[in-house]
Amino acid sequence: MREINIKLCVYKIISTVIITSILAISSAFAQTVSHTYDAELVVSEGKKSVETDADLTMNEKNFTIVPDKSSFASSSKNINYSV
Repeated sequence: MREINIKLCVYKIISTVIITSILAISSAFAQTVSHTYDAELVVSEGKKSVETDADLTMNEKNFTIVPDKSSFASSSKNINYSV
């Protein structure tokens, strides 16, 4: 009976180590991949402000907002940040 309890403890410990390792590796990998999201950007066009579609790309050290329309390309923003 005691041998069965020892085996169960060993299996639980090994399972916990394997699951923790998988989660640690996958979360580290997820943080290094850049993510792109759809966003709305307000740009000035003369005296008016116009909403336009844009892409928000988040990287490891910065994020970039780029309008979808080429006529608003000068309104692109690149913002660096530190962790």
